[in-house]
Amino acid sequence: MVANKFLEDINIDFDVKVSIVKMCKDFHTSVIDLSERFFDILQRRNYVTPTSYLELIKTFKRLLGQKQKTLLDMKNRYVVGLEKLESASSEVATMQIELEALKPQLEVTSKETADLMVRIEAETVEVEAKKEVVEADEKVANEAAAESRAIKEECESDLAEALPALKAAIKALNTLKPSDISLMKTMQNPPFLIRFVMESICVMKGVKPERKPDPSGSGKMIEDFWGPSKKVLNDLNFLDSLKSYDKDNISPKIIKVIRDKYTSKEDFDPKVIASVSTAAEGLCSWVKAMDIYD
Repeated sequence: MVANKFLEDINIDFDVKVSIVKMCKDFHTSVIDLSERFFDILQRRNYVTPTSYLELIKTFKRLLGQKQKTLLDMKNRYVVGLEKLESASSEVATMQIELEALKPQLEVTSKETADLMVRIEAETVEVEAKKEVVEADEKVANEAAAESRAIKEECESDLAEALPALKAAIKALNTLKPSDISLMKTMQNPPFLIRFVMESICVMKGVKPERKPDPSGSGKMIEDFWGPSKKVLNDLNFLDSLKSYDKDNISPKIIKVIRDKYTSKEDFDPKVIASVSTAAEGLCSWVKAMDIYD
């Protein structure tokens, strides 16, 4: 009766429960019998009480509950696993259907990809060819740029040399007095060096010489710049015209004559010219500055 009362709430079949009650009773009675034999042999008492019987039942119930819970957890995991397998199987079937539906599209895409790869390979060859042309053009451009830089550096070097000379020539023109110019233009038969400088001034200004009979009596006509030189000197704006001279656009013909006939000569030197005329010295400096600037 005690075992039935304590085991009535466990979830097992009735036949199994009857067997468990009998087993608990047998365990208890066998322990009592063994305890008596134990006393007979060793004269030591092992007490078996109703509490021991209850503890046996409680221990059995606890172990049974633990095992049932373990089995239930395993069952639940098994069921969940089966559900997931069924779900995965369903999804795989769905994907297979979708894959079959997409198969024609995938074939078209695959063909388009293959065609694209062929075009890319062809365009790559074309690009490589153009790249070689571009690299060749780049090389030519770099060479031209290097040449341009060299020309620029040369021009800057020449300009760095010419500017001081030009400033010095303008400064020399600024120091000239009207009396210096007047003295030159009153000369009827000026020294050669003065004529020499004024000839270069006339050439720079594009003034033509006069044709006169050769004073030596050769009977030939010669070119004489002194008459035109005096007209140039009589111009009230003569010095200003030199200061504002268009030095950036000197005619190549004019500069060639200046270099061939004047600035290349030893006598065409401001220091030499200074011995005959202060005004001619300044004008000589100006002509040489124009030559260097160009």
